[in-house]
Amino acid sequence: MVTGRTAVASRATIPVIQNLCPVSEQFDNAAWTKFGGITVAPNTADVTDPNGGSTADKFTYDGTGAAGGARLAQAIIVEPHRATAYTGGIHGRTLTGTRQLSLSINVGTTVLIMLTTAWQRFSLSSPTDIDGRILTVTVLGDGIDNSAGDWYFWGASLNNSNRLSGYATGVVNTGRIRGTP
Repeated sequence: MVTGRTAVASRATIPVIQNLCPVSEQFDNAAWTKFGGITVAPNTADVTDPNGGSTADKFTYDGTGAAGGARLAQAIIVEPHRATAYTGGIHGRTLTGTRQLSLSINVGTTVLIMLTTAWQRFSLSSPTDIDGRILTVTVLGDGIDNSAGDWYFWGASLNNSNRLSGYATGVVNTGRIRGTP
């Protein structure tokens, strides 16, 4: 851009995306606690991930866990900020049919999610005044359908915001920013 006789370069500001979820794509990692009847097959070839790669993980549930019980969780240490929400999210889908699960941040903040055959990014914000320094992002059964089945997850995230930003791998991963649908 030119102002008067001085040329000034115009630069777009690119926001930094920080994912506070330390292990955001490796659901078979010990950082993710698997509960009652869950097994994880990493980097499945069954479906492509939202970026067209093969980094999605397949979850197989054998039906032995409690109805509505936790299926998968990661506890994340954060520095709480007063009047700031945290928003967690995850990409999910099925191979066929649908599957209803729940997404939770800490106790009491839960939303039902419906997995379909298309990748969707589900999110949930915590209350704006959290207690303590640990947020737990949890996927639970829906409490109604406790049948065995498979589903796929990719790209968990946690942002210090009242909404999810674009996706970036977790802080202990490579830190590369990845665009998703």
